[in-house]
Amino acid sequence: MGPWLIDFDERGELERWLADPNGRPSAILIRGDSPRVREMLPNALDAAKLDPGRVVVWVKDPELLAGLPGAEPFGTDPAVAAVVLDRARRPRAWVYDDQVEVSDFAFAYDRAESA
Repeated sequence: MGPWLIDFDERGELERWLADPNGRPSAILIRGDSPRVREMLPNALDAAKLDPGRVVVWVKDPELLAGLPGAEPFGTDPAVAAVVLDRARRPRAWVYDDQVEVSDFAFAYDRAESA
């Protein structure tokens, strides 16, 4: 997919990535494959490209997240569209459905990286 986008189709790959302590400094985790998600992805990628240590992780099938540590940060709020994970894969910032601009994603990255 490229240096800024990781697309997981298998749970095992996702589990290994989440457990990797040597991952990039921060990652935006986006779940689902709706038209809204596809509208958000280019802007999330543009925000990631502002720093070589950032990446966008796209999990098209939300079922892959069931029971994984990365699933809880989304919580039950359907307006949460993405979560920014720090290097230790802890949630540090959230992006909501109405936040689709590059600046929204860049701000979320900045918040996560300064936490």
